[in-house]
Amino acid sequence: MFFDRHAAGSRLAQKLNQYRGDNVVLYALPKGGVPVGFEVAKALGLPLDIMIVQKICHPMSQDYGICAIAETGETVCYESGLCGLDGSWLNYEMYLKQVEAQRRREIYKKNEPSISAENKIAIIVDDGISTGITMKAAIQAVQEQWPDKIIVATPVAPHDIARELTALVDSVVVVNDDRDYRGTTAAYYMDFPEISDQEVISLLSESSHRFVRHLYNLPPTRNFISINSHYAK
Repeated sequence: MFFDRHAAGSRLAQKLNQYRGDNVVLYALPKGGVPVGFEVAKALGLPLDIMIVQKICHPMSQDYGICAIAETGETVCYESGLCGLDGSWLNYEMYLKQVEAQRRREIYKKNEPSISAENKIAIIVDDGISTGITMKAAIQAVQEQWPDKIIVATPVAPHDIARELTALVDSVVVVNDDRDYRGTTAAYYMDFPEISDQEVISLLSESSHRFVRHLYNLPPTRNFISINSHYAK
């Protein structure tokens, strides 16, 4: 059990200590993955970016995710969930979700360029993994950038899903790899509030400033301008 996402991120960072270095970039899945990624980036001195993925739910059940689409268009679907669905409906939903993902990037990052994963170790972080569908879409999106390695990292995941993901990436790091999964990520947190857009923006901004200070060995300041473009391609 974790107290909150920040505490979970601190524990996750301990398991990722070997990935300190100049050639590593961290991608968090908003919104819940950002507080976790923030703590990992802070502990390891890494640049933090986001990878936005939107889930597409079955029209008859908003709790049943059938597809996930990344902001750059990479899509993962469960074939069993597509049976009987109208293809034009699904294509339109994919279009809407990708537009929403791109809109959220504009909200969260404004005009800052994305940090490229090319020839780097890319760590993808979320606050928990249940079915793995959103993480698989994120993995595909990062793979398109030709990273040196991909690491999936999360505080909690079902044991079988964690094993499934190991076939797709170089390593899967989980604090609680639960064989008796409780059904939801929220069940593993004492405090699991909704994350606001403003909190995401604030954490990303603070992480950017912190990384620049770390990169150039500068003293703490509240007025330092972010230059994440140092790591952008």
